[in-house]
Amino acid sequence: LVGSKFWLDRLDFIVTVDVPEDVQVERIIKRNGLPIETIKNMMNAQPSREEYKSIANFIFENISFDDFDDKIKKCVNAIKQ
Repeated sequence: LVGSKFWLDRLDFIVTVDVPEDVQVERIIKRNGLPIETIKNMMNAQPSREEYKSIANFIFENISFDDFDDKIKKCVNAIKQ
């Protein structure tokens, strides 16, 4: 979506799930066992976290799932209005 005026003009809301880079790298290593260099190359080929966040109406910080349900409910309620 980032940089795609075609899609941005057709969407009512954009929800972004963000996670700090170090947490993202740690999760990918744990899940896929990829080397850090491969992960960094993949991340550098994508839009930055800031670019994703700049187009979002709602941003979820995915560091912990402790209050994630409440955040989703608030987002859904706001969209319904």
